[in-house]
Amino acid sequence: MKSKDGAADPQILAMCKQVAECLNKYGILIVRDPRAKEEDNDDYIDLMERYFESRGKVLYAGGALEDARPECHYQVGVCPEGQEIARDHAERVLAYTPENKPASPIVPIPDAKWRFMWKIGERPKNAADNFPQVVPKDFEDWEVKMDKWGYKLIDAVH
Repeated sequence: MKSKDGAADPQILAMCKQVAECLNKYGILIVRDPRAKEEDNDDYIDLMERYFESRGKVLYAGGALEDARPECHYQVGVCPEGQEIARDHAERVLAYTPENKPASPIVPIPDAKWRFMWKIGERPKNAADNFPQVVPKDFEDWEVKMDKWGYKLIDAVH
């Protein structure tokens, strides 16, 4: 943001520096927005817990996940554990000095977490991830709750 004379606002610049320092030093930033109510977060968390519990039962019983879209590179819908793997930077890491070597294994292992990709807002028509949204059939309140929480996150950032 700029001040009335067109110069960058020093308060905004200071806050941007704090954000950058926090992300660089800790790898995380916690934002509190009074418009995001705890009940809304609870609704979202409850929805996710019910969803992943139900889909875990299907997958671990040997069933197929109808909400998964591997053909879309899991950029929509559910992505179960073990599908994604980090890039292999083992050769690069070997050149690091001992104090800069990572504590995690050098050779990447499959990611143990599940995730659900849900796009928020209008997408450009030529976007690389312009795949149809996946809505679980057995969760009638899915779109409303996902959009509600997603827009709260976006509003907090803005």
